[in-house]
Amino acid sequence: MLNFLVVTLCSSAVICAPRNGSEQSQLDNLDASFALLPGTDEIECDVYYTEMTGSFNSPRYPSQYPNKADCHHYITVAAGYTINLIVKDFQSESCCDYLKVYDGTTINQELLVDLRGHVSAGTVGMSTTNKMMIHFHSDGTVTDYGFDAQYITLSQSCGGYHTEMAGSFNSPNFPGTYPINSNCYYYITVTPGFVIRIIFKNFQTDSGFAFVKVYNGISKNTESLIELEGSILDDRTAISTSNTMLVYFHSDGGISYSGFTAHYMAQSSECGGYYTDVTGTLTSPNYPSNYPNYIDCYYYITVSTGYIIQLTVDDFCTEACCDFLMVYDGDDINSDVLLDIRGSISGDGIARSTGNKMLLYFHTDSGTSYYGYRAYYSAINPVYSGHYNNLTGVLHSPNFPNDYPNRADSFYYITVDSGYVVHLQVTDFEAEFCCDYLKVYDGHTNGQPLLLDLKGSHSNVETVSTQNVMLLHFHSDTSITDSGFQAYYFSMSTSCGGFFADMTSTFTSPSYPSNWNYYADCNYYITVPTGYLIQLILTDFQLQSWSDSIEVYDWHSNSRYTLFESQQYGSNKILTSTENKLIVHFSTVYSGTFSGFEAYYFALSPDCGGYYTNMTESFTSQNHPDDYPNNADCYYLINAPPDHVIQLIVEDFKTESCCDSLQVYDGYSVNQQTLLQLRGTVPEDSSVKSMGQLMLVHFQSDVGVTDSGFRAHYIALTTDCGGHFSDLMGSFSSSNYPYDYPNNVDCYFYITVPTEYAITIILKEVHLSATSYDYLTVFDGDTENHPMIKQLFGDYINYRLRSTGNQMLLHFHTDSSGTNIGFDASYTAEICEVRLVGSESGKGRLEIYHDEIWGTVCNDNFEAQDAQVACMALGFSSYGPPYTAGDGPDSNPIWLDDVACDGDELSLTDCMHTEWGQHNCVHGEDVGIDCRGVRLVGPDVDRGRLEIYHDGQWGTICNNDFGPNEAKVACSFTVMT
Repeated sequence: MLNFLVVTLCSSAVICAPRNGSEQSQLDNLDASFALLPGTDEIECDVYYTEMTGSFNSPRYPSQYPNKADCHHYITVAAGYTINLIVKDFQSESCCDYLKVYDGTTINQELLVDLRGHVSAGTVGMSTTNKMMIHFHSDGTVTDYGFDAQYITLSQSCGGYHTEMAGSFNSPNFPGTYPINSNCYYYITVTPGFVIRIIFKNFQTDSGFAFVKVYNGISKNTESLIELEGSILDDRTAISTSNTMLVYFHSDGGISYSGFTAHYMAQSSECGGYYTDVTGTLTSPNYPSNYPNYIDCYYYITVSTGYIIQLTVDDFCTEACCDFLMVYDGDDINSDVLLDIRGSISGDGIARSTGNKMLLYFHTDSGTSYYGYRAYYSAINPVYSGHYNNLTGVLHSPNFPNDYPNRADSFYYITVDSGYVVHLQVTDFEAEFCCDYLKVYDGHTNGQPLLLDLKGSHSNVETVSTQNVMLLHFHSDTSITDSGFQAYYFSMSTSCGGFFADMTSTFTSPSYPSNWNYYADCNYYITVPTGYLIQLILTDFQLQSWSDSIEVYDWHSNSRYTLFESQQYGSNKILTSTENKLIVHFSTVYSGTFSGFEAYYFALSPDCGGYYTNMTESFTSQNHPDDYPNNADCYYLINAPPDHVIQLIVEDFKTESCCDSLQVYDGYSVNQQTLLQLRGTVPEDSSVKSMGQLMLVHFQSDVGVTDSGFRAHYIALTTDCGGHFSDLMGSFSSSNYPYDYPNNVDCYFYITVPTEYAITIILKEVHLSATSYDYLTVFDGDTENHPMIKQLFGDYINYRLRSTGNQMLLHFHTDSSGTNIGFDASYTAEICEVRLVGSESGKGRLEIYHDEIWGTVCNDNFEAQDAQVACMALGFSSYGPPYTAGDGPDSNPIWLDDVACDGDELSLTDCMHTEWGQHNCVHGEDVGIDCRGVRLVGPDVDRGRLEIYHDGQWGTICNNDFGPNEAKVACSFTVMT
């Protein structure tokens, strides 16, 4: 038989045992059949190890070991160290094949462990000295694949062996100073399939005398991953490529410092990772499919110093008992726990770090698996970022309106109440076009849909979320900066409320005009261009006083102020903002008994436009009849009573023909039907009628040529009475004439004829109810603001009235009591010979028309009979004493002087006078007359002794049979003295 001794080198430090002494005799007794096995070079062996770490295995591992094997492994390390034996794999015949570990180098010393059959991986023996012997024996029957083992050495004063998936350790005495001449070994072994990430913090050693080396395995013979010495302020990281790592700390003379602290975490090769971007997305393995069993995933987030991390877990489902996600406020599991989530969550899980590091640890066991989680993170500059939870708010870039800084990453998280969405309006945006941006997301993470991505220059950009949260991310790089952005946000109920940016619009409470039948909390946000105000009209509001309310807020200087609030009822409440924003808040409880509200608004220029609710009114372009300004943008909203329509008459229209225009819309908005569009010069009056109670007039001009613009007049009409009359003659009557008129009507009849004409109206028959307050009022102009010519009550036959100009308005009013047949009227237009110019009806400077020019009359010798002729020519049945008006414009001629009438002439031209234009007067001698002929004498404005002018003097009236009807007539003509 041939005898060979072949030693398999299972370590880099192997000493073959000599064949002598007792050990030789043991080898001689081995079965000769094991001395040389056909087809293999493995035979009996004894091996010695002196390195601080090493590994070895059974013969032929991982194939089956041979029968009758006896292998001895002798480990001797430096004094002061102990030995840990780690079995990574073990399987033998359970009865007879074994691995025995002794606390020394002979079988006579303490037996630490006796392994047979199947043994789980892990530490199986720890020596009490620096020596250990391992004996592997097999008999002559069944074999298996044997074992794979490694050993490590541990100092009795420092180092350690770590098998947890995460942990931490320090240099000796940390944070005190480490001892000189230290040699510390820190062994890390985690579950196979994982790698190890280690982070060193607070590193301080004496450079050249003390250092740390990290090895990519359990031995110093493996690859060196990192070597550290000296003073290191920032964190240092190393990552292994397998599940083992050795950290070796050595100090040798020099100055002793604090050393280091280290944190390690197992990192799966299938999940986890290291994240350093400003934003990022993290998911469990296979998401959105189910995650695997038995995983431990570590996600390390590190952002720039000075920033913090906001994490949002927006989707989560795991086994409730055993699978979980832990979020730590730092980069190791010893940090404070920010989130501990397992099972399922409603809504988002949000965590915010206190520094620039965050760790996520996701663990699963062997049980049921689900789809796991999805999370987003953002690096936040805590100085410029923030959370916004109010229903409205203002956001802006750092330093706005001054330039934002470089390297800005500001995150704005908006959260409003459930059931609301977020409406964002970016009013101002100026940023570097290439590289700085504002991104708006439909949610709280950058993984949600992108709503806006702004670069360069923008204004008044709007977007609306689909949920109650929104994220804004403003970023700048290291180059050019600008003013950045300013934005406003508003919360809008998904069931009511809204955002309105048109120049005019209308809105109502839910179900209006029907009663609501559910809880409501509605916000209506109105924004018009900068420089405009908002005029809001609450046309109707019906609220339950104990539970419902409407509030109107004026948004001024980025804050809101209450303009109006009510819990009752009302109508036609007009409110005007101080800037270009208003908020209307309507809140109710479940009631079902009140209708809520209706509102209109329109953009109001401070210089032009307006809101009109009178039954008749006039308005003009700005500066009319002088030229209107450039860039005019004026809105005139007319609101007539319900069941009325509006007739608009546009007069004297002259604009730049290409570019300036007037549009009339049948309703409250420019989006509704266009009734009329004018530009250039329009010689004739233009008349249009609305289909409903609202009409919008919009006048706009550009930067070019301007002109006199326009004058307009409107009247509110019912379908069966009132109207506009512009022929030189015509007729009209009250509703149903000659049958009784209806109750509760207000009818307006507007007559306009060419400028040089006056109007004479003949009331052929007037019969008004004597038991009610029904009347017909005649005004000397186109609105009720003009002087009243006459107010008629009761009965009249062939009653004549005359205007002093080319316009006349009649207002017929009835109340809810008695009725009668009303009136029948006709009118004619005649070239006007005389007129009165002044602010009071029936009184003013006397002017006469000659040679197509109006001129004045001198007061020389102008007496009562001359005033009588002039008043009769104007259609008045009475007259008063003349007076010196003295206010005629110098541009007008003085046509007549020394007028002398007998009193029965039909015209001043029938009286004696000087030749036309011949006089010795100045305009300070222009004559004025008062054709009213009655006055009240007393201290009060509306009561006094009634006097009448006759035959050149004032006298009183006896009270015999002087009743209410006589008083009504007198009051329509009286003047206070």
